[in-house]
Amino acid sequence: MPPVKFDPWDQAQLTAMIKRSLTVGKEGSASPASQIAPSVDVQSRKVKFRIVEVDAFGVGQFRAPEGNPRQFRSRQRVRDEVIELLLPDEMERINEDTMLQLLSSDPVISQGAGVDIVTRGKILATRNWRAIEKMRWDALLSGQFNVTFDNGSRETIAFDVPSDHFVTPSTLWTNTASADIVGNVRAWQKKLADDIGFLGTKIHMNSDTWELVYNNAGIRSLLSTYGRSLLVPTKDEIAKLFRNEPEIIIYDGGYRDTLADSVYEGANPNKARGDSNLTKWIPYGKVLITTDYTLDGERIADTPNGQVMVATGYNSATPVQGPASEMLLDPISHNTNLRHASAAVPRLLIPEAFFVATVV
Repeated sequence: MPPVKFDPWDQAQLTAMIKRSLTVGKEGSASPASQIAPSVDVQSRKVKFRIVEVDAFGVGQFRAPEGNPRQFRSRQRVRDEVIELLLPDEMERINEDTMLQLLSSDPVISQGAGVDIVTRGKILATRNWRAIEKMRWDALLSGQFNVTFDNGSRETIAFDVPSDHFVTPSTLWTNTASADIVGNVRAWQKKLADDIGFLGTKIHMNSDTWELVYNNAGIRSLLSTYGRSLLVPTKDEIAKLFRNEPEIIIYDGGYRDTLADSVYEGANPNKARGDSNLTKWIPYGKVLITTDYTLDGERIADTPNGQVMVATGYNSATPVQGPASEMLLDPISHNTNLRHASAAVPRLLIPEAFFVATVV
């Protein structure tokens, strides 16, 4: 609940209140995508990053006594990319009655109006976070994401994930009697090791796909062989069947959108089974395998988070680190709008660290 002296015109206080409400509501807290590609604050709207495609360092050469160092020429393909931050930015009209209540001398009435404003801000902030989260998941699961802007223009941002890192097994996992899930996963883990020198150590899927795993006849037979015939095998038990016991991450996060009015256009509709309005970030039948999220001290992905401009008066503005909320007053109509804005974009810094299987 907002403090008794809550002032929504105080931009910093308003932003802090809305952020606090999001933390309480658990929205956006520690999703796998935000762990894989965490936010990093930047000052510029354009960010540079270096893509190193293949580790071909080899082994260093010894120099003979009195000799000269050997000239080394890297066989890596290295290039610099520039990517511009994208701007999830929306506002909602605050009606005149709410604004009058906010000015009431009765603290119960004024606090109620403050709660209403923070609640509306939480909705805008949640939509804002989801726009960024959707960019992350589309990049992770398809190697690219598409954005449709409010003026109708579109942009596609693609990363160089190798084409053979997107696969479909010869026997789909819905065939619980015949699908070789253990063989599939072990081969895909090894593919990452062969291509980048690091084994696939993290496996991500939703609970519907996980159900196919623990109902698989081959997996149950192996568990029985090891004396572990469980009604519902645990993740740890099944992980022992794969290479180096990877971490299995089951995630059912998503969102409901009955109006289908999002300005963000993802790669897939990803509708969940049994709920036409629920979109899961990891759709049924998708399996994302990654290396550790940090390799030799380098992140495999991140999400630069930049500054947004907020008003400091009728004719002035200042940059603040996003995301940020503010109240905007039209000096002529006296209409009041509540705005929430960010400047962010995900990057796959080591594209070869990602492997995606479509198993249904």
